[in-house]
Amino acid sequence: MAPALKTFKLTRRSAIGGLVSAVSCPAFAGRREPDFDVLIIGAGAAGIAAGRRLLASNKKFAVLEASDRMGGRCFTDTATFNLPYDRGACSIHLPSQSSLAKLTAQNGAQLYPDPERQQFKVRGRNGLEKDLEEHRSKLELEEFYADRVRCYAAITQAAGKDDISCAKALPADLGDWRRTMEFVLGPYRFGAELSELSAKEYAVSIDRDAARLCRLGVGALIGKLALGVPIKFFSPVTLIDWGERSATLATGEGVVTARAVIVTASTAVLASGKIRFRPNLPGAYAAIRSGLLQTLSFSKGCTTPKQRRFLPTCMERPCPFLL
Repeated sequence: MAPALKTFKLTRRSAIGGLVSAVSCPAFAGRREPDFDVLIIGAGAAGIAAGRRLLASNKKFAVLEASDRMGGRCFTDTATFNLPYDRGACSIHLPSQSSLAKLTAQNGAQLYPDPERQQFKVRGRNGLEKDLEEHRSKLELEEFYADRVRCYAAITQAAGKDDISCAKALPADLGDWRRTMEFVLGPYRFGAELSELSAKEYAVSIDRDAARLCRLGVGALIGKLALGVPIKFFSPVTLIDWGERSATLATGEGVVTARAVIVTASTAVLASGKIRFRPNLPGAYAAIRSGLLQTLSFSKGCTTPKQRRFLPTCMERPCPFLL
């Protein structure tokens, strides 16, 4: 005997409810849930910080890194000198305000003052030094640091008035040191000419306390902070197709989707066009200029006693010099 069929009365309310169910169901709507709640592009310091924040949530996320290592421009080399040496970022500025400085202590790493900001020992000030060239070089070094302090003070003083460029705030009597100061305080420190930098904003960024170095190495510290963060290496992202509800990313291994994307790639990568956006992002980032910093580094063990006179007396690790 055939089972009895149940009959339902079709009403306006039940019809609307059925339509809503059909639209919301992936099988009917032709949509599927994104693979991740959040995808982070880049495993540098900013990407690791974003990942640490998401670890405390219930979000499904991953960090996509194009290279074979984390840290980005924070890279600690332990092979060249047989001790930690930061090839990229090495100083923690404004340590009293830095969250990274606080995390350093929490993770068992030690900070110590940047030798550049400490006093240099200058021997032979009694005029009995035989090597006059060495003596003049030491005086030059003292003059450089003295003029840099004067420039910082002039910029800070100008910041209390109507806002002007840092270039206009520099002392007028710098003489031959002017071009050096303009480079060191501008392109070397911020990647922009002093004529393009506001004195008010610059004054806020001046270190009131000596910067700190990490005995473990800043790159190694970032690596410790990344513990537990899911990172996928060798995963360059070439396209981010984004919309209001989700984003689709093209990577070296295929396509992946997410509800949200956090892009922490460097400004140089964004300006190069290695990552394309569809639709395009506002064009402001395309005008970003990137500088090139080259340094030569050596340790006290690689120098002669005469050369060591020019190094900071408290230097414990390889010391980078600008080329």
